Order: sequence, then C-alpha cells, then structure tokens
Amino acid sequence: MKKRIDKKRAPSLIKNNRKQIFPKGLMSVLIIGLLLVLGGYWINLQNSAATNVSPSVKALGITTTNPTITEYASVASSLRTNNVVIEKTIASGLKLVGISPYVYGGGRTSNSIAKNEYDCSSFVAQMYRLGGQSIVQQSVATTYLLAQTGTSISWSNKTRGDLLVTAANAPEYEQHVAIYLGDGYILHDSTSTNGVNISKLDQVINKSVLGNMTWAELFRSGTIQREVS
Repeated sequence: MKKRIDKKRAPSLIKNNRKQIFPKGLMSVLIIGLLLVLGGYWINLQNSAATNVSPSVKALGITTTNPTITEYASVASSLRTNNVVIEKTIASGLKLVGISPYVYGGGRTSNSIAKNEYDCSSFVAQMYRLGGQSIVQQSVATTYLLAQTGTSISWSNKTRGDLLVTAANAPEYEQHVAIYLGDGYILHDSTSTNGVNISKLDQVINKSVLGNMTWAELFRSGTIQREVS
C-alpha cells in the first residue's frame, strides 16, 4: 500500500529534501567555484588572444589583431616617413586600436581623454596634439573644423598623415574623418569598427546602414587635408 502524502505537508517535505541535497553553505561554494572556473576560462581566452598577436603587430603597440591589422603590420615599416609629427601622431593612435571605444561627444574634456573616450574628430585632433601639432581646439573638434585645417590635397595625391574628411553636406550619420596611413589603409574611430581601428579604403563600411558603400566612396566626395608639409 502506497503511503499517502499530506498535501499540507508537501512543501515542507520538498524543502527538507532540498536541504539534504544542498546542505547549508554548499550552494554558495558551488556558485563561487563556478565563477572561478568561468573567470579562469575568460583569462585564458584573453591570454590566448594576446599570444596570437604577431610580433609585427606588437611592434606597432597594438595588443589585439584582425586580418586588416595583420596586413597593415606587414607593410607598416615600408610606409613610415621621416616626419616626426606624422609618425608620433600615428604611433599614438595605433596604441588605442582595440582598446578605445567610440564615444559620441567624447574626448573633449581632460576626464574623457584620460578614459580614452573619443569620437572620430576628437580622436584625430588629440592624436595630432600628441604628435606635437595642435590643429583645432580639442574641446570643439568637429569634422567641419578639421576640413578647414592645413592644405587641401587632391584624392590622387593623398599621403601618409593626411586627413580624409567627408563632404560638408554629408548627412550627419555619414560625417567622418580618418588619418591616412598609406597604401589604402586608414586609422580612425567609428561605431562600425567598434572604436579605434585600422580599415582599408576598399572595405564595405556597414551593410546594414550604408549598404555596399566603402570607406573610399564615403571620403572621395569630401576633402583631403595635409596638416604637415
């Protein structure tokens, strides 16, 4: 004959059974143990990513990698110039690749700069400032102001260190500025690149927003500004 269970006592019986399966304090130990395991796994992933960064990429001061970064690293030495300002500007920017997120309106106060928070124009302005040349007032840096600095250069004559700026009449979501690295590479800060990163001009920007438009198509109708002769 099966033993009948008083429904009123059922909850307490289940509760007692739970206590037997998970004695007091054991659940906390299990949770802590799981967190430690997951934490260790995450650290291993980070270490693995750092280990996979090639020596040529590390030499640029970059701690992360992707195919475009690797490609640029393989030709970087051949693109360098003897211009101290340009090379210091680019070197300062490369150190932020993969670690500086895009923050609209960021990079215009000392506190924001200390956190490496930039948008496209404040990033360019600050990197040139670190390179030794102030091109616009940092607190009011905009693509419009950057398009009026330096000397205008034709698209075909652009060279390392020049600024690629979108057209003044471009819609706000297309307004952008980048530092030309040479050989079709640019250094910039955008939402499409998850912050500071290296891109190629022939790469599609963001299909979901701009379709098949490439960075070259975005900038070609704009201006090229040479800040250092």
